[in-house]
This record gives sequence, structure tokens and C-alpha cells, in this order.
Amino acid sequence: MHQHTQQHRRGHRRIAGLAIAIASIATTLVAVQQPPAAEAAIDRMAGADRFATAVQVSRALPTSSGGVVFLASGLSFPDALAAAPVAAAESGRLLLSQPNDIPDVIAAEIRRVAPREIVIVGGESTLDDAVRAEAASLAGTVTRIAGGNRIETSMLLLDRLRRTTQPTHVWIVSASSFPDALAAGAVAARLRHGIVLTNGADPAFAQMLRERLGGVNRIDIAGGPSSVGTDVEQLASSLVSTVRYAGANRFATSVVINSAFTGWATSNRMLLASGETFPDGLVASVLAGRQGYPLYLVPRACHFDGGVQSEASRLGIRDTTVIGGTGTVTNISAQLERCPDLGAIQWELVSLVNQQRAAAGVGALTAHGGLMSMAGSWSQQMASQQQMVHSTTFCDQTFQMGFRRCAENIARTGSPSASGVMNAWMNSEGHRNNILNPNLTYIGVGIAQGTDGRWYWTQNFGG
Repeated sequence: MHQHTQQHRRGHRRIAGLAIAIASIATTLVAVQQPPAAEAAIDRMAGADRFATAVQVSRALPTSSGGVVFLASGLSFPDALAAAPVAAAESGRLLLSQPNDIPDVIAAEIRRVAPREIVIVGGESTLDDAVRAEAASLAGTVTRIAGGNRIETSMLLLDRLRRTTQPTHVWIVSASSFPDALAAGAVAARLRHGIVLTNGADPAFAQMLRERLGGVNRIDIAGGPSSVGTDVEQLASSLVSTVRYAGANRFATSVVINSAFTGWATSNRMLLASGETFPDGLVASVLAGRQGYPLYLVPRACHFDGGVQSEASRLGIRDTTVIGGTGTVTNISAQLERCPDLGAIQWELVSLVNQQRAAAGVGALTAHGGLMSMAGSWSQQMASQQQMVHSTTFCDQTFQMGFRRCAENIARTGSPSASGVMNAWMNSEGHRNNILNPNLTYIGVGIAQGTDGRWYWTQNFGG
């Protein structure tokens, strides 16, 4: 174990005649360990933004000139949700665009792959004629697939899919919520299923669906009734065998869908993408479809249950590719680590403080609701800004609670280990003095994880 510690201490100062000791510490615990050959490897496909990430995914696909590029909005998900199975079926790729301009990084990638056709997905309100004109300079043929709304567009994409393959399954997904649709899209892309969007079983939707069920022997619904209503399920059941796949949340639904449709993984590899934002999952679906990788949607910070980990064991996964940067899927989430019980960690830290005070012959501190709330809020503030800085108002807030003395310790660590941060604090004189100060009688502690994957800690003391 290698440990690198940075220490900062704010000196003693006097406010209203009271001596106030304030200290801070930043600790970074880094394990340097060579993994054995059989240990799972994790890599990322990530660019500076969603457009550059889409290019990274495109570059991972086999390249041969004369193919097809589907161009979808990088800012709005509905039109593109049904495009992934079509792109995969045509051995194409899915790239993202701004509404009125193709980003330079995307244009460069289109030139590299030299497609015979660019398919613009969605109407002019999604990708306008300026995008079409620019696309025309990059490929010999430009086609726009667009209906009067997102639902009609999905039906037209299903029509295009049927030109290449005869889907035996058609997925119905929400037109207003992307997570369940992303999970279904990756499976559909792998298995050549179709996808259509719905906002309810109105007559227009019912008619369009009926017209497109030739050769289809099952309809699959992604998500619970809050995503796709029971009226749609009743309509589908009246037309063909229908099965709904839903979990307790978007991440569990991804697991449920994969457990039903994924029996193997090419090269024992799986893909992970954010279930909280849509762009990375859109382009990942095509990679999943063309390469035969299962795609799981995951939380940004950590996992609420062991569902994806169980799937990885079931499929014999050895390697993982994360689509997107650490701002969308942290390294901790990529490692399938469970979310810690923050409440338990807080109380463990209080207990460790009192163990040290008992060993020093000092009375125990009592947890104080106001101090706990203040410490928790400050940890959240540091985590959101990814900065380890002291609060400028913590003493004023402490005095407003009726205390006459105040002190604060803060820390930043690589793991949510109460004993680890406590050891670091006790090895620093200023922090240790705060912890063992006999004039301080109450404590509050907070912990929060930043988008950088690190943990931000606060101890507030009152006396």
C-alpha cells in the first residue's frame, strides 16, 4: 500500500475572545498493485465530450468504405433511440450532431469512414437543413428519416430495418424516458429486434403498430407501467404474445432485460454506460449490436445492488469497456462496487473519535443533530465542486447553535474508509488536537462522493 498525504492547517485565531483551532487535511490513498493475469481489465472509450466519445466508439468498429452512418441529435434522445438496431443491422455506425452544425470531430470521422450514405435521424427541428447540407458534402447520398413526431420516426426506422432483416421481436419503449429504451436498444441491436416508441395506446399508435407486425411473433415491453402504460400492454397482448421486462429501477431493468436475452458475451467482454444520461448509451448500443457485447446501464458513482456483478459472473466476463468519462461513470462504478452505507460510516467515525479520546483520557463527544447536518452539507458542497476547502461560516453556524467553541477537520480520500481517514487525521498534529480537545464536547460528521470518485469528509466540533 502506497499512501500520499497532503496536509494543510489553518492557524489559531481568536473570535470574540474565543480561541478557535481550525485544521484540514487532504489524504489520497493509492493502492499500487499489479493485477494477476486472470483479473478483469477495465478500459474506457471517452472523449472530451459526447461527440468525441461517439467518435471513439466509431473507431472501435471495423472500418470499410462505402458503409452507412446514422446521424442523430446529441442533445435530444427520442429520435435516435430506435436507430441503433437499424445501424447495427446495416453494419453501420451511429454518430451525434449539434442541431444546426456537425461538430468538427464528427465531420472528421465521417471523412475517415467514407460512407456511401448518411442517414439523418429526425426532423428539421432536431437536425436542421444546415446539417443536411454539410452531410451532403461528406457522402454521396443523404437520407432523412423523420415522421411527424418521435413515434412516427421510430415506425419509419422499423420500416428501414425490415428492408435488411425480418425482426421476430419488436420492443415497445417510452417516448419520453430514455433509460429503459437504452437497455432494450442494445439487446435489439444484437438480436436484430425492432424498437418503436409510444406515449400511449391511442388510435394512431395502434394502427401504425398493427401495420408492422408481419413476421413478428412477440412484443417485448421495456420498463414498468410508469414507462409504458398498461393500455399499451393490453393493446400489444391483443395482437401478439407480449412480455414486459421491468426491474425496481432503470439499472435493475437493464439487468432484467439482459438476463432474459443475453446468454453469452463476445470475448467475455461487457459494456457499461451511464443510466443517468443518454448520449453514451446511444452509441454504445451500436457497438453492442455489431460486436456482440452485452451493455449494462450503471449509476454514476456506485451500485445500489449486486445485479450487474451477478450478471458478470453468470456470463464469465473477464473484461469491461466503459463508454464515457469518469464524469458519467466513475472508476468505482466501473469496478461494480456497491454504494457504502454512509450512515453507518458516519457513526463508525464518531465511534473511532471517541475511542481515541478514551485512550487519551478525554471524555466522549456526543453527536449533535445540527452539527451532523452542517458537516453533511459541507461535504456535499466540497464533493459537488471537487474542492477540499474549509467553510467560511462554520464557526458562525456553530455559535448560532449555542456553542462557544468551534473546530473543523476536512479530508479527501480515495475510498470511504472511516478508519483510513481517522488514521490520517490522527497522524496530523492540528487535526489530532481538534479530535482530542477536552473543551469540545459535541461532534457532527459528513461524507459525500464527488463526480471525481473521491470522498469528501467533514468533522465539525462544538463546545
